[in-house]
Amino acid sequence: MSRPVRTIKLAECEVDIVTELTWGEKERCQNVLLSGAKVDSKGLKDFDASSLYEAKLFLMEIGIIEIRKGEVKSKFKKEWVENLSASDGDLLYDELDKLNKKKEA
Repeated sequence: MSRPVRTIKLAECEVDIVTELTWGEKERCQNVLLSGAKVDSKGLKDFDASSLYEAKLFLMEIGIIEIRKGEVKSKFKKEWVENLSASDGDLLYDELDKLNKKKEA
């Protein structure tokens, strides 16, 4: 299934991302995020903050279609994301996070 994409320009490459998430993708993102919650009978007891990082990586994994640096094309890799500059990583994540927060009209 081909999906509409848009291109995000980073310092050293261009990244094609989906233009919207499916319902299932949004639900799985929420599930990864909420996996860090520790709940007891009184409510939220604790929260494992590492689930925030895992949720961000998961969103990038499902949202990134292709990475292009010159003629070289590649797919999502955790190592690639972790080696982005902070500004490029934040820019890319912010664009994908907008999709995760998008509400249907």
